[in-house]
Amino acid sequence: LYPPFHRMVELTFKHKDAMRVNNAAFTFVKQLGQKMGGMILGPSVPPVSMIRNMVIRTVLVKLPKSAAAIRQGKLHIQNLIGLFARSAEYKSVVIQIDVDPY
Repeated sequence: LYPPFHRMVELTFKHKDAMRVNNAAFTFVKQLGQKMGGMILGPSVPPVSMIRNMVIRTVLVKLPKSAAAIRQGKLHIQNLIGLFARSAEYKSVVIQIDVDPY
């Protein structure tokens, strides 16, 4: 189901190395999926997959409309982004967040 039934969060991963951005996106989805279940779509290749020599991958996370579920989903996403920022392997990957992208 799509909005207005769910809140959507689009995560965009960017890096100059295609292999690193793919690994980061797949690892992020795997770790987030263990905490949130099957409400994650992606990672996928957007129609414009490279901008300014940066390879792009997107992940779409669907959250129920309830305040508790949104708060918990937001906390899981923030924690994972923090782990990636401290990780030696993935700290150079840029992660952008877009809430309700459509």
